[in-house]
Amino acid sequence: ERSSFREPRETENRKRLMNMEESETHNKFQNALDHADTSKIRQCLHAGFQTNGVMKNRWDHLVDFAKDLKYISPQYGMKKLTALRERIRLEKLVQGLLRMLAVEQNSTNKQGSKELYGVAKASGIFYKTVAIHNGKFYSIYDGITEYAIGKAVSKPITGHKKSGIFVHKNVAQALQATFPQDSALLYKRRVILKVKASGMVRQYGKKLAFEAIKPISVVCELPRSQRSVIKTLALNSSVAVKYKALLRKNC
Repeated sequence: ERSSFREPRETENRKRLMNMEESETHNKFQNALDHADTSKIRQCLHAGFQTNGVMKNRWDHLVDFAKDLKYISPQYGMKKLTALRERIRLEKLVQGLLRMLAVEQNSTNKQGSKELYGVAKASGIFYKTVAIHNGKFYSIYDGITEYAIGKAVSKPITGHKKSGIFVHKNVAQALQATFPQDSALLYKRRVILKVKASGMVRQYGKKLAFEAIKPISVVCELPRSQRSVIKTLALNSSVAVKYKALLRKNC
């Protein structure tokens, strides 16, 4: 008599994996893993879903399937599959950044001055890259100054080159912001804040230093650094290519 209970997920996944092993997809998948080729890995996973009747074109299913493979098939290499899941996560994050940048770059900051030499007065909407520490937003450089949403922060403009509060004219510049190696929160997670800046202002290259800013909202969360994104994403990934092109364009 046929059993009426559903087979455990592990058994179903084993059958799914066996089907892949009997097909050309398995060989392609193994080769893609060996070469850490994210785009081909994703293609193989899609092919595996199509073969086994699983829902297609869904990132959450790709991640679940990668977890299943790690659990029931150690021969694929746990480190490689962990890296795959991290790449999928980063690709989602960077894709979101690219979409957001496309919108932000179409808008112009009419209130801000493009040419500011010496000290002048100005105001407008700008962007600032900050660190997340214990659930709050802090200056990456000093690790002390807190930037709470809705609360104004001030720092006088003096003759010192680090006086004032640094902001960027657009999201693209904030995305590629660099900081000194001795910065207190250099390796913390980062976010880009939309801020209203006002008062005295001085320009340093592409950056502007205002004497007062008021954080309005969080624009997006960033990977830990540009280098970590480029290193973690597959070099031939279409997302990585777009990300690197964006950085070159805005350098």
